[in-house]
Amino acid sequence: MASEDVRRKIIDSATGQFIAHGCRRITMDDVAGELHISKRTLYEYFEKKEDLLMACFEQMKGKVGETICLFKTQCSSPILLVLHIYKYLSVYNAQLATLLNDIRDYYPDIYARLFPKDAPMHASHIYQTLQEAKEQGDLRPQVDVDLAVQTLTEIIQHNYNNTKSNIINMFCEAGYTYVRGLLSVDAIKRYDEQESHIKEILQKS
Repeated sequence: MASEDVRRKIIDSATGQFIAHGCRRITMDDVAGELHISKRTLYEYFEKKEDLLMACFEQMKGKVGETICLFKTQCSSPILLVLHIYKYLSVYNAQLATLLNDIRDYYPDIYARLFPKDAPMHASHIYQTLQEAKEQGDLRPQVDVDLAVQTLTEIIQHNYNNTKSNIINMFCEAGYTYVRGLLSVDAIKRYDEQESHIKEILQKS
């Protein structure tokens, strides 16, 4: 088997174990045993557990990006895409709760790389999206775009500043609820109609 195929199988298997049980309980022996390979073979691809963890998160990050790209083909406007992304991240983060808590408590250096406190908030991008949505009639007429941008920026900032997965999940839900509350009746109707297509994408991803 090609070395790249072996590496991918190791990452796939380890990711499943880490998500199911957390990374504290799962050892390199467990990963090797699940794949029926020697520990020596495993260390040929990953010198230490931290390297394997980062490879798993890089793969998960890639899959999240692919899923969001698929969302774009289903969404009729940027603001509805934002809503779908918030809902997706809320569900996805809940699945990773045990793993993220373990990373926070036992691998703080990795956690800091995954959730940098100085991450840019992209307020200008948020403003552009909301302003475009308002011009297209996707927001309620009385929505104050500047205030909405400030609120969403605070929600995103809290996501990066908090270290507990349940708190992160709460702020994802808060973002979803807040954005949905900005939408016009027609935009909400379109979102609900698109949601079934989004669920189909998630089932296949």
